[in-house]
Amino acid sequence: MAEIISLYYKHGEVMLLSRKTSYIKRKRVPREILLQKEDVEVQRIVYDLLHKLGIAYKKTFPAEGFAWDGKKLAIRNTVSNIFHDIAHWLVATPERRNATDFGLGSGPDSGKVSGWLIPFSEVDEEELCASVLGICMEHTLLAETKHVNLWRNTAINHCWLDWGETSADWDYFKKLVRRQSEYLIENKFIDSNLSYLDR
Repeated sequence: MAEIISLYYKHGEVMLLSRKTSYIKRKRVPREILLQKEDVEVQRIVYDLLHKLGIAYKKTFPAEGFAWDGKKLAIRNTVSNIFHDIAHWLVATPERRNATDFGLGSGPDSGKVSGWLIPFSEVDEEELCASVLGICMEHTLLAETKHVNLWRNTAINHCWLDWGETSADWDYFKKLVRRQSEYLIENKFIDSNLSYLDR
């Protein structure tokens, strides 16, 4: 198989890009329900987290502008994407919290283009950390809801797990993300079990 160099989502499909071909894989991604149509319990968890962290939000789609416009988070999005964007807000430097899409270039859901404020190698590493942190938030905060396994779908969509690994357990995931989790533990975003720590 050709080396994968990038992954992005477009119209509900995941596109894996390689150095040798345009699209080496197009796979329909199961669409999660938008936050507005989600059950009341998950809405409360997401809104409580946004309020606790002091993150302003607007009830618009990211495609109408940016997922993060430098001031507000667009929350007409899937629960997983909202947790991922909150994770970006947490790991971003205070200065980049004022930049569109945190100065990491346009996110896959954003409808407008923004530039990079840090080197691309750092963008990639921060994306990985935000991915892991968002999944840890889902695993911790949704543990008592009917969406207790949503983290697993996100881990598959973010390519931590393969498409067939729908029964992978948390211990297996912890081994896969050891390097990123060290940074997140050291900076007190998560504990050694990869449980999200309230800020």
